[in-house]
Amino acid sequence: MVNSSQALAFLVFCTLVIGSDLLFRRVFNWLILAGLLLKLGWLVLGGTAQEGFTSQWTSAGMGVLLALLFLVPLYVFRAMGAGDVKFFAVLGFWLEPTPLLVAWLLGSGMAGLHAVVSMVHRNHPLGTWAALQLAGVQERINSPGVVQRMASWVAGVRAGRVGIPYAAYLALGAIWALYST
Repeated sequence: MVNSSQALAFLVFCTLVIGSDLLFRRVFNWLILAGLLLKLGWLVLGGTAQEGFTSQWTSAGMGVLLALLFLVPLYVFRAMGAGDVKFFAVLGFWLEPTPLLVAWLLGSGMAGLHAVVSMVHRNHPLGTWAALQLAGVQERINSPGVVQRMASWVAGVRAGRVGIPYAAYLALGAIWALYST
């Protein structure tokens, strides 16, 4: 298991991205910039990097190029959001090619599973049945005023965005790729 301040910063960064994408269906630019500046600081200061993290400018640059090569075409065809592409580019800046590839494969697999479950939930009688079963639970959860105010705040920030939280799945894949060794 990786153990350093750089790994802790990466874990916190990925956790914030997961929360942001799951809750608001967006990865905020300030969060992307913070992750980029954190890694940039390690590269500028010449800090040593553990296995899985880039330790040189050329590796970091190649990681960004690989990430953009993978995801910009999907953004161009409107298959994913700009936040997902920017986050994956920052992951490329942080990670060596092997963990980046593992993060991409795991994240894409989880996002694909999410898409299948979402389609079943919307278009299949089983999904309708499940929604009806959960309706009473949701009503009881949403009854306190604090929960209703929080839900309306999240809905306002989300601004109608729907879809799959791909950046959250990429972050989970990146964490798994680093911490599984």
